Amino acid sequence: MPHVDQKTYAKHLGVTQPRISQLIREGKLGNAVEKKGRKTLIDQEKADQHLSDAQISVKARPRRRKVVKPEEKKRVIQTGKTDGMSLADAKRVHEQYKAAQAKLDYERKKGDLVPVDEVRKAAFDRARQVRDALMNISSRTASILAAETDEHEVTEILNREIRQALEGLAK
Repeated sequence: MPHVDQKTYAKHLGVTQPRISQLIREGKLGNAVEKKGRKTLIDQEKADQHLSDAQISVKARPRRRKVVKPEEKKRVIQTGKTDGMSLADAKRVHEQYKAAQAKLDYERKKGDLVPVDEVRKAAFDRARQVRDALMNISSRTASILAAETDEHEVTEILNREIRQALEGLAK
């Protein structure tokens, strides 16, 4: 079979050309490699046979990307220290932080987010209004209820006053 260049042989094996260069450097293709000037030619049949006989795996191991744990991201964001973290990981965490910050800014401007202090103050004010409205029922109805002897009528008066207080709060 004719000699082929590294790119063609790489396609034949389903790997990249740099992987073929690596196999040549490591001597794993044996005498199937010929140098002609600056070109490296490979006898495809011999190389296939050599790889098969030596049981050499041509597929490179996939590189494992280091996964940054959520605790580590949180530590970096809180402290600003990237000790023991690669530059790529630090950049990735930085970009994720910027994206999260941009999302918060957008939601705040859109009106979906409000400051916690405002919510707490509004809830406190509303609870105070409810308390005051319910506490006023006794002072408004005490004399009326004292004069009433019918249990059913007392219940009706209390229900009407409570409903009136709640409706006043709903406005």
